[in-house]
Amino acid sequence: MRSLPLRRELRQLLAADTFVRLTGLAYYTVFTAGIYQLTGRVADVGLIGAATLLPALLMVVTAGRLTARLTARRTVIAFTGARVVLFAGAALLPITTASLLVVASLNSLIHQAVLSAKRTFDADVLQEQERTSYNAQRTMVGNVLVIVAPPLGGVAVTVLGLTWSLVIGAVLGAALLPLLVALKAVPTASHVEQEQEVSVGMSASLRHLFRMPQVVSMVTTYCLVVIILEVESPLMFPFAEQAYGLDGSFTGLLLGLGGLGGIVGAILTQRFPRVFSESSLSWMIVFDGLVFFAFTQAHSVPVACALFTLLGAMGSVSIVLVEGAVQEHVASAHRPFVFSVMQFAGGAGGAALGVVAAYIANSTGAKSVLAWCALIEVAAGLVCALVWQIVRKRRVHETQAEAVVPETSQS
Repeated sequence: MRSLPLRRELRQLLAADTFVRLTGLAYYTVFTAGIYQLTGRVADVGLIGAATLLPALLMVVTAGRLTARLTARRTVIAFTGARVVLFAGAALLPITTASLLVVASLNSLIHQAVLSAKRTFDADVLQEQERTSYNAQRTMVGNVLVIVAPPLGGVAVTVLGLTWSLVIGAVLGAALLPLLVALKAVPTASHVEQEQEVSVGMSASLRHLFRMPQVVSMVTTYCLVVIILEVESPLMFPFAEQAYGLDGSFTGLLLGLGGLGGIVGAILTQRFPRVFSESSLSWMIVFDGLVFFAFTQAHSVPVACALFTLLGAMGSVSIVLVEGAVQEHVASAHRPFVFSVMQFAGGAGGAALGVVAAYIANSTGAKSVLAWCALIEVAAGLVCALVWQIVRKRRVHETQAEAVVPETSQS
């Protein structure tokens, strides 16, 4: 099945998304390498993860109210402008460990706000027949950025230094603003609906979600899987050494193959939307966990490379399916909270748990921790499948009951 070309507005959204995520991935590397340059202590690198955790969590709690008051489009524009001011101001001031941690902390809050609002705006703009194609292309670009952006950040801070890296970030943000401003605003709701949306908080969004068990199971499983991915990345370096006696270059090869697999998975989802559906997600997660476990037990380097490529492909398919489910089933007022939770899981939250996993792996070994992560993923997929079966049976009973009522009334 060939996908239709994206209309101009969606190409603009995709370009904006590329800029935003490139900045997020590259500048996490810039801040991490910058701390090490300033202090020379490896232990201080973990400070960046700690500095980004609480601001991102704060945005999870407030995302719904913020986006309801400003609208998703204005939130993206306002916080992108705030990042330009932050980077430009930091470049003009003396850079110390404390000031860099403050900049990293504020950038984490801004990045969380921009990405969750951007995904909310995407959902408002997308038409039903455009979701799979757009989400697949967005995921494909994301996998390319995972491969490209961190090295770019490392090169920038190493060759140009912290100050000029911040200047470049400010210039890129300023260049992005006209593109964001050119995006058409989504038609606003009536005054009464706006008042109701302004009052939407985290608790209201949770109540809305729990009325849709299938969506809850999909989002929860998604969050768990992306957290496992964040836990997995730093452990791949000791794992490669312990399992194969190879250095960081092999780890880089594996991560690159995972990204390439992600690109292939996104293309397959776009080409065969009927094959990859919401109902198949749970079993795909189970299979992904089994493949991940097989990867941790593999003794052959070629087999490990093939399995990791397959993991990247299935991860992309899962992302496309969950994004589409949230866009379709979750009400507009509650999407900012859901997207913010998803972004937090794949960002600061996952990175924080990655630090905990690293400490555990120091005692038990990276292979053991990764194997348990794979088994947890299998269990999560089975729970998700159970939820889908229960909901399906409930719908069948409700349909049968509705069919019996007219027959009774006629008799």
